[in-house]
Amino acid sequence: MHAGEQLGNYRVLSSLGTGGMGEVYRAKDCQLGREVALKLLLTAVRDDPDCAARFEREARALASLSHPNIATLHGLEVDGDQRFLVMELVSGETLESRIARGPLPLDQVLSVARSIADGLAAAHARGIVHRDLKPANVMLGTHGEVKLLDFGISKLLRPTARGDQTTVELDTAGETAAGTVMGTAPYMSPEQASGQDVDVRTDIWSFGCVVYEMLTGVRAFGGASFAATLASILHDEPDWRRLPTSLPPSLRRMLLRTLRKDREQRLHDIADARLELDDAVNPSAVEEATQAASARWPRLLLGAAMLVGLLAGLLLGWVGGLTDGLRSPSPDVAVRHVDVTLPSDLRPTNLDRGLALSPDGRVLVYASARTLLLRRLDEPDVRPLAGGEGGSSPFFSPDGRWIGFWADGQLRKLPLAGGVAIPLCRAQRPSGVSWGDDGHIVFGQGGAGIFEVSADGGEARLLLQPQRSRGELAMHGPQWLGDRRALLYTLLSEGENWNGARIVVQSLDASGPRVLLEQATDARHVGDHLLFLRGHRLMAMRFDDHSYSLHGPMLPLVDGVWRSFLFDSGGGHYALSSHGMLAYFEQPAPYLRSLVWVDRAGNEQALPIPQRFYQHPRLSPDGRRIVVDTIDSQDLWLYELDDSRLTRLTTEQTHLHPVWSADGRRVIFDHSQGKALYWKAVDDPGPSELLLDDAEYMLTPVSVTPDGTALLFERSRDYVDFDFGRLELDGERRVTMLAESPSIREMAPVISPDGLWLAFVSDETGQQEVYVQAFPNAGRRWMVSMGGGAEPTWSPRGDELFYRWNGALMAVKVDSAAGFRAEQPQTLFSAEYGREPLSAHPTYDVSPDGRRFLFVKNVSVSPNPQRIRLLFDWPQTLAQRM
Repeated sequence: MHAGEQLGNYRVLSSLGTGGMGEVYRAKDCQLGREVALKLLLTAVRDDPDCAARFEREARALASLSHPNIATLHGLEVDGDQRFLVMELVSGETLESRIARGPLPLDQVLSVARSIADGLAAAHARGIVHRDLKPANVMLGTHGEVKLLDFGISKLLRPTARGDQTTVELDTAGETAAGTVMGTAPYMSPEQASGQDVDVRTDIWSFGCVVYEMLTGVRAFGGASFAATLASILHDEPDWRRLPTSLPPSLRRMLLRTLRKDREQRLHDIADARLELDDAVNPSAVEEATQAASARWPRLLLGAAMLVGLLAGLLLGWVGGLTDGLRSPSPDVAVRHVDVTLPSDLRPTNLDRGLALSPDGRVLVYASARTLLLRRLDEPDVRPLAGGEGGSSPFFSPDGRWIGFWADGQLRKLPLAGGVAIPLCRAQRPSGVSWGDDGHIVFGQGGAGIFEVSADGGEARLLLQPQRSRGELAMHGPQWLGDRRALLYTLLSEGENWNGARIVVQSLDASGPRVLLEQATDARHVGDHLLFLRGHRLMAMRFDDHSYSLHGPMLPLVDGVWRSFLFDSGGGHYALSSHGMLAYFEQPAPYLRSLVWVDRAGNEQALPIPQRFYQHPRLSPDGRRIVVDTIDSQDLWLYELDDSRLTRLTTEQTHLHPVWSADGRRVIFDHSQGKALYWKAVDDPGPSELLLDDAEYMLTPVSVTPDGTALLFERSRDYVDFDFGRLELDGERRVTMLAESPSIREMAPVISPDGLWLAFVSDETGQQEVYVQAFPNAGRRWMVSMGGGAEPTWSPRGDELFYRWNGALMAVKVDSAAGFRAEQPQTLFSAEYGREPLSAHPTYDVSPDGRRFLFVKNVSVSPNPQRIRLLFDWPQTLAQRM
């Protein structure tokens, strides 16, 4: 707003500043003739219901307070769509401005501190924790008054009578969730920085920080970045040597007790701090008590000597622990994790490198099923990133101003501050991206190799590609080393899965890669270390990027990093800031499924089969066998229904999406990261036979014609451009594309039992629907689903077509005796059974009699992580491991 504008009864005079959610203005109350302060919600958050609720909480908190050291609230008013607080106007300067000119005199420190403590005591008595006490929120009035401002993130507490005592409980309704890091970094308590629930002791910590800063002119805790500041709070002590030598003992004692990291050892009530301040103001009042306690001095001296000895020992241990340039804390220092809990409806997708952390450690961005989501660590909520719709594989620019990502077949970049996404180049879904300081972005493309594009956009340039003559299959996670002298990346070879991949270094003019590590993936070069994954464990080793050599022990850093299960990626969901922060999605509990029969009424009968991560069960034509793929082993397994025997069919791994041949003698599947189709005789231990390969497309078998002469398969370019075709299984293996539209995704072709009709899925209306057309000569198509449909499957007699949508199994009666006719879809039952998120082909099957359905059922937690874990100082943790 500008001077002269009117807001209700108030005329704006000038701007007083902008805070986390609000703008504050000096204004004239035209009705009462007094000057006031108006606090308005920022335009960017005005329509956010959570911010609006927090704004009203501030009003309720302030309305319950009446104290000379707390700015008075006159009212909460509305003008049009603008809600604003009318508050007492305090003329003067903030304590922050005063400290900027240097430390305060001791008498002024004691006076201001006493006033702050009085204001906090009044708030705490009303069950209110400020949670953002800092010099900028303390006003020094021109007449010597001291006022506390900005209860915008205050935590309301609910008094509860228990017997003859009164305790306080958190009133969490509509408040900040666990794992939220809120407040201003240098003044956060350790529990606040760790995202834990807080009580009045968090204000006591902040109070100690403010008093320390008044005395010294510098902050008690700080760092070059947000992450470094939080690490300092969690691990370091203030520089006590900065305190004035003439400081009263009681004031020094108060500071020590307010800044204890363990809140159980901290002052429990601000009233105790006031007593220490009173002692500092009037030291003669305690002289008599001091003399009476003189008999205890010998014991105190002994304790002091022991403390000096302990500190000396810790110092020697610290100096002696400086190994290879890393500071080693004492062995009993715990690894400091902070957990960011994710809303259940905003969980991440298991795509390659789905998590990004800004270089300064302040912002997390991750990919969900629909869009990119942003979480600032100093805000409570996850929110969609405008312009990031459909995005995945996020990555930050070196300056943190841009977020890069992949969407709709393009690499794009988006200003973090808001704006329009800018296309950079055409690309398949990237397998690892790195934005270098030189203004270039290098990214993997799996089997296609490694590419580079300017951060300003343009044509992507091929740098390296797998050499099939050496058995190389795919490349992941490229990163330039040094002055663009060599590329660091993960290399996958034939016959391996990503757990058996290698970390390699290769210069562009070299004849081949140089292997650094076996059985490792997704390496990141940071400083003088190489971080990489072995399974779900993040490891680290010292690395010389001039000689490309590893040194010292291989050390575990953290366990439980979520890994991508996609076939074309060895990626792990972890990200690093430039100041020592590590963020990673925590691996969920083992994701297990079982196989179940479900009748038409939805009644289940579990099969006696070991629990694994099953995905696509397929019944043999005679109904006596099941072939099923497993994501955990990426192989095919045979289950005999007669004797409940489970045996492994394939052992080369990366075998998925099984389909029976018409005679039940072979199983067809995809292999080699989805770029080839094979088949294998079920009762023959011999090798698999190649049917079709394609370096450009992912291939997925779906169904076989009843006469066994052709396979209908789905193909996609990086799970985006879907179409389908027909492969002749006899003769020359000829391919005929049946659906090939650049703008419509058509998939999951399933042939009817009589071989005359083809059901498939298309999104030509804007969402997936199930259609039927004649086969082999297509003509008119009928849409048989209503309101969405996927995973079509015919009944054995061909008189019904089943499909799934939103957890429901639907049935459509069909009649093809004269043309084709479909009745209205009917819901058989609704239940959450396993499904594949990136495609629409069936993840269930129908028994030969048509009375039962074979599903995979989840028997463990959701496969998506429930939280992001933050480690503030991984080099220190690594030193601890050493």
